[in-house]
Amino acid sequence: MESWYSLTNLSSHTVLVVEDEVDIRLTLDYNLRKEGYGTLLAGTGEEAIEMLKNEAVPSLILLDWMLPGMKGTEVCRQIRSSEHPYMPILMLTAKSTSSDRKKCFQAGADDFITKPFLLEDLLGRIKQQIASTVTPT
Repeated sequence: MESWYSLTNLSSHTVLVVEDEVDIRLTLDYNLRKEGYGTLLAGTGEEAIEMLKNEAVPSLILLDWMLPGMKGTEVCRQIRSSEHPYMPILMLTAKSTSSDRKKCFQAGADDFITKPFLLEDLLGRIKQQIASTVTPT
């Protein structure tokens, strides 16, 4: 018997990847699709905010901290004050101090992973964050 938080149908979950480095964005897109997730891709924070206003709501946002223009922490704050205050946000960053982690969580991130990261760790955290938002049936 499957528990309610088991995510066997990942295709019903979409991840918004907000990453300015094209190679990382495309690698994440490839690997998420390979795992069965749908993806939306944005290269800037402004583009991500616009997508959230105009497209289907993703199950989770992977958000780079060091974006050109609007930083990831500001994108996170705007999402938290929008119509999507409970959407899981996993912050990706090369920053790794405890002060940096604190800033991510103060901005409203649900989780934090440091670049470079192991793909298995990232996929596990994505699955965990999505599972924590699924309502039992």
